[in-house]
Order: sequence, then C-alpha cells, then structure tokens
Amino acid sequence: MSSQQQLTALNDTPASRPERDNGTPVTLELQAEEIIQTILSGTDPAAAPARHRLRSLLAVHPDDHITVLRDHLIQARAPLPPPPDLPAVKQHPETGPPFPATTDGAQS
Repeated sequence: MSSQQQLTALNDTPASRPERDNGTPVTLELQAEEIIQTILSGTDPAAAPARHRLRSLLAVHPDDHITVLRDHLIQARAPLPPPPDLPAVKQHPETGPPFPATTDGAQS
C-alpha cells in the first residue's frame, strides 16, 4: 500500500472515494450544493424562513456552498424571523408533563 492512500478508522483498509454512477467524484462542495437545492425546492410553508435564510446566504456567498450550509446550520439553532413577504407561522404553546408532579418526588 502506498503512503499516499488513506486508511479507514475501523479496519485499516484503503478508503475509497465516493463516486456517482457516471464516475464523477462526490465532493463536499457538491454534497452541500445538493442539500441546499433540496431545501430550496421544498414547499412546506413552515420551512419558508429556512429557505429565505438560505437564499440570503447564497446571495452573500454565491459560489461557496459549504460556507452557506455551515452558516445556515449555525443560524438554525436560533429562532427564525418570518420572511418579509410571508406571515408568521403560529407556534404551539408549550405543554406540561403528562402527569402532575409532587414536591416529594412521587407521582400522583
């Protein structure tokens, strides 16, 4: 085995590069672009804020899908404001536990 080959962590066999059926390599950039396109092609109204955020990030980084996806995932941890042209999606109130709690730790 040449010193240039990468090994997998589990069994020390040479790692293979993923390829498409047509033989083109699957890169991280390509995977990020496909994930973004999948999200943007969705039609769920609840996901409209995420699509809006992705479009905004793509406008800032048009040729860097990895950065766009990374920033999108980081920002996804924070609540999203509605896009300017869509009404806010009504949030459901938090529900309590399925049973009443007592102060002594016992369930009633």
